[in-house]
Amino acid sequence: MAGFVAATFAGVSGAPKALKYAYPAGAVIVGIVLYRYRPALYLGFVWWLWFLSPLVRRLVDFRVGYDSINPVLLAPLLVTSLTIWSVFRHLPKLTRRSLMALLPIGVSLFYAYPIGLRNSGLGAATYSMLQWLAPIALGFHLAIDAPRYLEYQATTRRVFIWGALLLGVYGVWQFILPPAWDRYWMMNAAMTTIGQPYPLHVRVFSTVNSPTPFGMVMLAGLLMLLETRLVVHILMGVPAYVSFLLSLVRTAWAGWFLGVGIYASYLSSRARMRLITSLGLLVVGLGGVMATPLGDRIEHRFETFTDLGEDKSLMERQASAGFVIGLILDEPLGEGLGATGSAKRLASGQTITFDNGLLNLFFSLGWLGGVLYLGGAVTVLMGLIRRFEPRGDPIPKVARAVSFATFAALASFNTLVGVSGVLFWGFIGLSISARSWYRAVEQAARLELDQREIVGTIYDESLKQAG
Repeated sequence: MAGFVAATFAGVSGAPKALKYAYPAGAVIVGIVLYRYRPALYLGFVWWLWFLSPLVRRLVDFRVGYDSINPVLLAPLLVTSLTIWSVFRHLPKLTRRSLMALLPIGVSLFYAYPIGLRNSGLGAATYSMLQWLAPIALGFHLAIDAPRYLEYQATTRRVFIWGALLLGVYGVWQFILPPAWDRYWMMNAAMTTIGQPYPLHVRVFSTVNSPTPFGMVMLAGLLMLLETRLVVHILMGVPAYVSFLLSLVRTAWAGWFLGVGIYASYLSSRARMRLITSLGLLVVGLGGVMATPLGDRIEHRFETFTDLGEDKSLMERQASAGFVIGLILDEPLGEGLGATGSAKRLASGQTITFDNGLLNLFFSLGWLGGVLYLGGAVTVLMGLIRRFEPRGDPIPKVARAVSFATFAALASFNTLVGVSGVLFWGFIGLSISARSWYRAVEQAARLELDQREIVGTIYDESLKQAG
């Protein structure tokens, strides 16, 4: 891993053109080694690749010229896709009650794949298949590996806490004084939703590819920070919250409120009071930030929550939703995988996105595929509601909050692919793994108790016979 990081820095400064292909190839090699020998480090490597690879892409583009289909972005997807091997190796485990809901989801994807081959071509359909399937495979990989749950727990907690700090600090820097490589990418990417490449005019996207996925990553990181000590929460949380707010992603803001509510519902009364105190102190700190020029754009964005009549983006979404619904009704079989998102660029050179993940789901997978996928996802989520862990374990509480908040964001964009999909299915997998782990611990403790009772009974009988 250290060699891969060093080679990446050397490639950016010395051979950026070669790095376009060496980066994903090197990431896959490291990923294979970690997947085979160090599963916990493999998970951390996957998280960091999703967080940082878009930044590497921008650095490479800055050195060699903008490339709309830069192979660097394949690295996190390919390394995550290694877990598809876990699905093949443990296919019979899909019959477990906790994993059975993945079967209709798999059916929906394999149903939509040949339709995508016909409509979008081999490259676009296959790339889209990986985008949809890899996050699910990662969740399955984590769910079946309960014996390593404590390692996965520690790795995930560490990555998201430090990730919140790193991405938050970079995001503040990006807003105040955008680096040259970010400005270059903004001027060439033709994305009107990311602001302008000038100080105080950027919609923060930090090291991620755009504000929306950045908002979802920070949502998870901020929820993870709730489990840290008060001092750590304040010190790491201030830049993280500021960047999160400067992303201006209202869906992520609403998701954070939902996530905090779900998280708090699993706390004791005393822990809820500590949470309220911690958030209250953060509000005071952020209040000082709002008094600076940083707060002007945030305040304006918050006003759109209450003044929906002046919300242009909401009106545009409503208009486009009616058009897309008409397309879905006209094509019940769906357009297949590769019909939307970055995969569409491989087929037509253009990207088609919808401001509604549910419509995207039915547009790509069709009526039947959409119902199968949606029904399977809801079933898996419902299985997480019941508490199964001790109060001292933060991961299941945070995992529930992240999973439900990410799923709720489907109302705005497709959270089932890319880094949002990895968050959704990865945290679901961790939750299932945690439940299996604690059930095994409980059974082991009960078995030990039973053995003690048997030994005690035998001892009592021997005493009676001796008497």
